[in-house]
Amino acid sequence: MISKQLTVWLASSVFAVGAAQAHDHGGHHHGAGVAPSSDEPPLGVKIEDCWIRALPTHLPSAAYFKVRNESTAPITLSGVQTDAFAHAMLHASRDENGMAKMMHAEPIVIPAGGEFAFKTSNGYHVMLEQARQALEMGSSQTLSFLFDRGGPLSVDCIVKPPSALE
Repeated sequence: MISKQLTVWLASSVFAVGAAQAHDHGGHHHGAGVAPSSDEPPLGVKIEDCWIRALPTHLPSAAYFKVRNESTAPITLSGVQTDAFAHAMLHASRDENGMAKMMHAEPIVIPAGGEFAFKTSNGYHVMLEQARQALEMGSSQTLSFLFDRGGPLSVDCIVKPPSALE
């Protein structure tokens, strides 16, 4: 009897691990990005006005911010990492035939002296899935932004209510 239970438990564990590894989001990665070339964040790159929309822990949340590139060369934002959520992905919402469709956003190139905003009005955001704890209004969570050069740029992002637009 114990042997049969152990066999069933092992088989279900192997299935669960295989199913988790097979999880697919259309070819994009969860928090993975280009491997940083150094430990120091890229010079001249800033993350401004970062905030997270608070939703119940069982629902995905979103982060919004502006990337400002004050350097003399373009830089590419390739991903985001955080300990506060199981998954963080660059996303964009698009209108297709009158229906909103959310999809993985390709890495974003910010030109030298330029900026790019992830904001509610243009559909770009960081999708944050599976909060590790409840988000409290007014608290902050750290997001680490990954670029094609330099190490992660970590920023504290304020938690705002679900009704926030900016």
